[in-house]
Amino acid sequence: MSERDTFLPKFAVLAIIGSGLVFWERSVLDPYALSIVMFVGINIILAVSLNISNGFTGLFSLGHPAFMTVSGYMTAILVMPAARKGLMLPDLPLFLAGQEWSFLPTLLCGGLLSALVAVIAGFPVLRLRGHYLAVATLGLIFIIHSLAVNLDGITRGALGLSGLPAHTTLWWVYGFVLLTLFVC
Repeated sequence: MSERDTFLPKFAVLAIIGSGLVFWERSVLDPYALSIVMFVGINIILAVSLNISNGFTGLFSLGHPAFMTVSGYMTAILVMPAARKGLMLPDLPLFLAGQEWSFLPTLLCGGLLSALVAVIAGFPVLRLRGHYLAVATLGLIFIIHSLAVNLDGITRGALGLSGLPAHTTLWWVYGFVLLTLFVC
């Protein structure tokens, strides 16, 4: 029996054990502790996805936070109530100002926009290797950060977006942790 044949049963058992842990955590932990557990799950997703580029391909890229920022802002802007956008984000383009989407489509749209930015940034950057690639992707982080801070009519600058509906739950995070682990 190959390792590939035993992967799915092992993964299913670990998923069931993880589901039991999530159920237990939701019934025992207070909201603050749950938020920390959700941040741990999000960081697991980032670390596992970083292992794909840095571990398997050998390309030392530091651009993950930039793509996470792009996706996060797009998701937050699309899920934000339309009435709040007019007050908080006066420079937001009209086609986004009136939009108010549900959570899953906004999450997918944020991921697609992040993938588009990755493709655009990837053409010049992936011709580099070694330390040059690391420095170029670090530069991408600084560019995205500068845009997020200086476009305060769209992102609220250093204040960030507030008053967002609380759609993310421990189950959502755990589901995406499982999906990320399975795909990777």
